[in-house]
Amino acid sequence: MGAKFGGIVCLALGAGMAVFVLAGCSLLPAGAPVVSTETLAAGITPNKDPLPAPSAIAGDETADATDEQSAGSPGDASSAPADPAAPVALVSVTPLIVSSSWDATASALTVDAFVSSITEDGGTCSLVAELDGSVVSVESAAFAAAQSTECGELALPGLAQGTWSVRVEYASDRSAGVSDSVDVAVTS
Repeated sequence: MGAKFGGIVCLALGAGMAVFVLAGCSLLPAGAPVVSTETLAAGITPNKDPLPAPSAIAGDETADATDEQSAGSPGDASSAPADPAAPVALVSVTPLIVSSSWDATASALTVDAFVSSITEDGGTCSLVAELDGSVVSVESAAFAAAQSTECGELALPGLAQGTWSVRVEYASDRSAGVSDSVDVAVTS
């Protein structure tokens, strides 16, 4: 019985050595990428580029040239960092005038407006009124609402009598635009 037990141990050790030796072997062709099951389970697509030549790994000039090519050429726009000082293209928006009227009691032209296509804080709404070459304006901070950017009620007091052409201008660091003009009769 001892001989049997000893034979089983030798067989088990022999099989273990074979597994250990085979673990260092690969059935993949030389240079093929090795992908772990964790990489595939995470949904990461392996790089299909062949492994670098041994001389590139050792650090000769071939590795430097390969790295420069993969990083893009110095004039390549895709590899250049964004210039923080470069102007940002503004989104074109159109403010909408909801109401406009002359409030005789307050002696002020009032306009209520909003911008429907954006929702943002930090912009400025300007009410601009023109009559016979005279231009008067007032600004107000815009604020984000549920589905728009609100200007709220803008008021221009003390205007001369006449029919004023009124528009609302909106500007922020991301968006800008001008409403259609409307006429408001000031009857003071």
